[in-house]
Amino acid sequence: MARTRGAASRDAGSLYAKTRSIVVAAARRLGDRDDARCAVAVSALLCAFELVFCVAIVRVVPYTEIDWRAYMDEVGGFLRGERDYTKLEGDTGPLVYPAGFVYLYAILKKHILGCADDDACADARDVRFAQYVFTVIYVAHLAVTLATYRGCRNASVPPYALVLLVMSKRLHSVFVLRMFNDGVASFFAHAAIFFAQRRRWPLAFFLLSLGVSVKMNVLLALPPALVLVVGSTKPSTAMLSVFVFAATQILLSAPFALGGYAREYFGRAFEFARAFDYRWTVNWRFVSRATFESSAFAKTLLLAHVVCLFAFAHVRWYRFDERGGSTKRKKKQTDRDVRFFWGFFADWFRRLFAGDASPTKTTQTALSDPAHVMSALHEGVFIGVVFARSLHYQFYAWYFHSLPFLLWRCDAIDATAGHVFGADTGLAVAASDSVRVALLLTIERSWNVFPATEESSRTLFAAHAVLLVGLFVSRNETRARKKTR
Repeated sequence: MARTRGAASRDAGSLYAKTRSIVVAAARRLGDRDDARCAVAVSALLCAFELVFCVAIVRVVPYTEIDWRAYMDEVGGFLRGERDYTKLEGDTGPLVYPAGFVYLYAILKKHILGCADDDACADARDVRFAQYVFTVIYVAHLAVTLATYRGCRNASVPPYALVLLVMSKRLHSVFVLRMFNDGVASFFAHAAIFFAQRRRWPLAFFLLSLGVSVKMNVLLALPPALVLVVGSTKPSTAMLSVFVFAATQILLSAPFALGGYAREYFGRAFEFARAFDYRWTVNWRFVSRATFESSAFAKTLLLAHVVCLFAFAHVRWYRFDERGGSTKRKKKQTDRDVRFFWGFFADWFRRLFAGDASPTKTTQTALSDPAHVMSALHEGVFIGVVFARSLHYQFYAWYFHSLPFLLWRCDAIDATAGHVFGADTGLAVAASDSVRVALLLTIERSWNVFPATEESSRTLFAAHAVLLVGLFVSRNETRARKKTR
């Protein structure tokens, strides 16, 4: 009997030791940024889980109509032959989105749902089927986003942090329940990042243009995209990319322009002076209505936006470490030669008149690094969000999927934690990751307060400001380079 108890005790101890070993090994792999196989496994599990989870959401959560009927009414006018954009409207007002939105939702209405041109497609079966379509779009968006994270190799987030990409209650509502066009536009934007990381710039600009045609917010990614394509490729490649972007917009506008309504189309689809309703603002609820509606406030935000774009272009997007090249130059470059304001345009025209010359190998390597490309494009969008005239709840889709990447890209958090707890210690890593998760949860919580309050808006602005400043002062020296020193 004693021997039996002893054997059982040893077996239990052995099982505990094996279990503990497995858990520790799994935790170590989930926290290792260099473990690509673990990241792939986590990505696949997240996509599978989200597919099942979103189907459950559609079946369980009651549908409440917001803009769906308006969308169907707006594209219904197009399907009936109306080409004057000022006459396309729904029950929430006139159509204010570009032509890509019209075509996509018209296809959904007529060819996927099979609704009549004048039908609002508000039947419960039509709505549920449309929600399943957007479930597929959401999972495809997640898959592309995860691919961009993995494309950054050892500069991306640890595998466990990828779980944060599926933690947003608001995002599930925007994509799956409400079927807003913001999610579709975001899909094209992330697909553009995927190909930009692989230096397929004309295709990336084509996808950016498609995103803009669904909703204008994708334009926020254009400034850093121009900096990267002009700085890292031949002038002919940059010009071709810009041409592809513009030509896509012209082709998409053709049915309206050829019908004699070009001015009506561009004036309504790209209305930059649009007024916003104070009731729905998420980010500026802590200012008064009079301030929110004033032209001075709008001009101040625009000026801050432009200044911030130039500052990031000067310090981060066109800044690279000359030591990163494989060979040392005989003549040492000054800091002025490799910064945006002084080097960017001079280098472009020099290469243009030198017979479409490529940039230096060092410049190409620095500006085409997948992590740098993704960081610059996401930062451009984030700057636009911080200084946006107004943010509505569905606008969260513009940048939520970039937040884990930007938070882990913000090495100022690591530097601060290292200063407090000691560099490269486990406590410093835990503290820095905790700060990142806390910031993300703070932003998420602010977006889930409905209606927005002064406190939620103030908290959201503060969290945005902390991340923006942290990104600006970060240096993002690659971990691979650190290991070789």
